This record gives sequence, structure tokens and C-alpha cells, in this order.
Amino acid sequence: MHAVAIILSGSGSDGAIGIGSVKENGGLVIVQKPGEAQYASMPQSALATGMVDLTLNVAQIGSSLREYLKNPHIQSMHQEELTHMDLAEDYSCILNAISLYSDIDFTIYKTNTIYRRIERRITLNKFHGMGEYLDYLLSTEEERAQLYRDLLIGVTSWWRRKNPGEKSRRNSPSG
Repeated sequence: MHAVAIILSGSGSDGAIGIGSVKENGGLVIVQKPGEAQYASMPQSALATGMVDLTLNVAQIGSSLREYLKNPHIQSMHQEELTHMDLAEDYSCILNAISLYSDIDFTIYKTNTIYRRIERRITLNKFHGMGEYLDYLLSTEEERAQLYRDLLIGVTSWWRRKNPGEKSRRNSPSG
């Protein structure tokens, strides 16, 4: 998915509602800095979701978006397959690193969804391939935390669709 959500000055939370779909499908979410906005509630609502990739001044948004879209990895991300042995090995190492970080086995989730989340992180961090990103991921706990959060967006959405009446164990008195 080559979608980008940009949330600017406004009131209400309409933008926050829409960014979930963009983020779930591997898109980029940019929000105007609330301090710069004439009406800060829409940017603040978006930030409160935890799904924002970049918080920028309006003057920075255009150049940041151009830079993101010019990245060679995003231009080819949907043309590559996981058939190349090195790519598959890096993918497996990334999943292992996230599983060790989180105690969640993401290998049972949809490969394409997880691959899109990894591609998105590669592009946001301006790497040119999965190998470069793997090195960064292994050396940076904050990036492991960020990828983990990105992966959970799809997992929790999938869980809600599969179990619409099920309450989270964390929110129940016994959990």
C-alpha cells in the first residue's frame, strides 16, 4: 500500500479514526506539530493513538514526503518476493529478534502483513534493504520496540475481527 495520511490543524478526531486503516496497511502517518496548529485537537487526537510516524512543522511535511517516496526501497517494495535466500534469511532473523524482544511468535501471522510492516520501517529509517535494517534492529532496542508496536496494530485488528465479543484479558478482573 502506498498510502500516506497527513493530519493538519483541525478540531475533532476524524483524522485519528482514519489513520488506523492507513497504518494497518503499511502506510505512512504524518501529523502537524500541535503547537504550530491553529486548532490543535485533531493533531493531538492523532498523536494519542500511538500510530504516528512523523510529527513535523507544516513547512517540513512536503520535503519529508518527497524524501520518503523517492526512497528506492519503497519504489520496489511490492515487486520483490521472499524467494531470494538472503532476503528470506534476513526476514527470519528479524522475526526471531522481535519474538525474543516480545515473547510473541509472529511467525504464525500473515507473512505479507509482517513483511509490509518491515518494509515500512526500512523506508522510514531510510535503509536500502533488509540486511541494513536487520543490523540496525539488532543494535537498537527502540527500533525493536517500534517494530513490535507496528506489528501489533495488525495483530490486534485481526484479533478484534475474529473475536468481536471477546474482551482483552488485560482488561478483565482476572487478567
